[in-house]
Amino acid sequence: MWSRLHVLYHLEHYAFVSLAWGAIGMLDGIVFKRNGGRSLMATKPTIFKIMILISCLSWFLFEWLNFFVLENWYYPNASIFSDFGLIIWFCLGYTCVLPGIFGWYSMLRTFRSFSGRYRCGPKVNFSRPALIFMLIAGLALTLGMGIYPYLLFWAIWVSLVPTLGAALMLVGQSTVLNDLSRGDWSRINLVAIGALLNGIFWELWNFGSDCFHKTLPTTPGFWEYSVPYVNILHVFSEMPILGYWGYLFFGVNCWILWNVAAYLFDFHDKIDDIFVDEELLPNS
Repeated sequence: MWSRLHVLYHLEHYAFVSLAWGAIGMLDGIVFKRNGGRSLMATKPTIFKIMILISCLSWFLFEWLNFFVLENWYYPNASIFSDFGLIIWFCLGYTCVLPGIFGWYSMLRTFRSFSGRYRCGPKVNFSRPALIFMLIAGLALTLGMGIYPYLLFWAIWVSLVPTLGAALMLVGQSTVLNDLSRGDWSRINLVAIGALLNGIFWELWNFGSDCFHKTLPTTPGFWEYSVPYVNILHVFSEMPILGYWGYLFFGVNCWILWNVAAYLFDFHDKIDDIFVDEELLPNS
């Protein structure tokens, strides 16, 4: 993707999707090896296929919300494909979001030092008044970012968690936030760290896929940022260093959206039951 070899020029259009799914397969293989022959692909193939579909739909939601914050990110090479071709390409690209993040989460869970580290944190009381307050605050942030897109540009990564999380809990649906009422922060922390690790690789692959050769764009999914106030100190050329905090919140967003999909389409969304007992996990 970076080399611009003439013989591979047209294949470079599709390099990012191949890289992303190669990484997902590698992570699943690591989990399979470390977790006694159990992984998302091997143990829950139907759930994994549903995850691919929900992943695509979920990221289209973020692309829609991105419009209201005046495009914190954008795709300068979108003209490489036709409009129809671009939709197909992005649909394929968006399938890797949830599988990638849950792949990193699952891999972290196979380390005994991580799997139980955050289970004794502070307990959060999700009383009904607290949930109503969360819902109102989340809705206010969601609406506010469209009215004040520069001031509330960060709300795109934060507002869905209290809005959708509280809404689900008010109707009695279990979410990843329910763990906090028991003081168990393990899933939220690990999915946040997993999203950050996943994001580092995304930014690494994006780096150099176009910026070395501005006159020869090859990757339609190449993205750039126009984030207000913090668009400085870039890591891997495009992402401002403070932007990596967004990946931590994005991981929790993804799990909440997974919970929403399970509620709307009535399927079993549990993925943690693939893991063996902590005592059977490798030490390192």
